[in-house]
Amino acid sequence: MKAILAACAVTALGAGAAFGNVLSQTNQAGATKAPTQAGPPLVHAGGGPEADVSIPTVGINSFDAQGDAQNVVLTFNVATAAGFASGTPMTMSGIGWNNNITATSPSWLSDNAVYFDDNIAPDASGLFLTIGAGSDFGGTASFSSAGVLDLTDNGVPDISLPNGILRLEYFENFDDFANAIDGTWNSGAFTVRALPTGGVVPEPTSIVAIGLVGAGILGRRRRK
Repeated sequence: MKAILAACAVTALGAGAAFGNVLSQTNQAGATKAPTQAGPPLVHAGGGPEADVSIPTVGINSFDAQGDAQNVVLTFNVATAAGFASGTPMTMSGIGWNNNITATSPSWLSDNAVYFDDNIAPDASGLFLTIGAGSDFGGTASFSSAGVLDLTDNGVPDISLPNGILRLEYFENFDDFANAIDGTWNSGAFTVRALPTGGVVPEPTSIVAIGLVGAGILGRRRRK
């Protein structure tokens, strides 16, 4: 059962405006290249005790399909970044981005993707993000969300991080170059919104606030 999050999609710097589906709870393997479909605009409902933390994405290459051993996998300690002790259980409740990416033709910008999950038992049912959804062509472009988009407000379950650590896998929705670089996350950052499991709120001084600009896209990510 596919959980989806949909919002208005706009690309900045060269790609022009587009609508697309970019975020899903489940991965769609085995599809073929096809234009993504538009989704209706949704915005973050706002509020809540969450902390926003920034995860840089600079010079990260994208290789093969999700789960391939060659893919870049990073871990990020959300608990300590949000001002809590290392090992504090956290719950990820939102995502934002402001990134510049490159896709080497025939790879598309809509191929560059990231899978978010906990690092204890990632099970391919976490969060799949394709910021370039709808940009079905190669090249370089920047994409920015209109703030942080809430997961549960839009039908995508929160991600539980039992040890406070988030796992990110950079992969390709469609692998044009087996065991070689298809694309690159050149610069920018993700903004992850999270709170301690159980709802404990940090002191305001411990919250890392991130302001994002631009227009955002969220929707069902469509595998090619």
